[in-house]
Amino acid sequence: MTRQMMATVSELSMHQATAMRLQQEAREKEALLERYHVNMENGLPPSVDIEHEFLRLMRSDDQRQQDRHKVQLVGVTIN
Repeated sequence: MTRQMMATVSELSMHQATAMRLQQEAREKEALLERYHVNMENGLPPSVDIEHEFLRLMRSDDQRQQDRHKVQLVGVTIN
């Protein structure tokens, strides 16, 4: 019976440690989200990483449009 209780207490301790870790992660993510909101309210990008990803996507989109335009010009010239 004592071993079973010790095992149960040990398992409970593991669950408590996991719960504390998850609560800390949740607090950190809430703080990060709040920082993103403040940045956006001030007209800034939410984060530097998000800004870089946005700029990368914009460059890719611009490149696709330029490529389409070149294909259209070649098509007009050939016909």
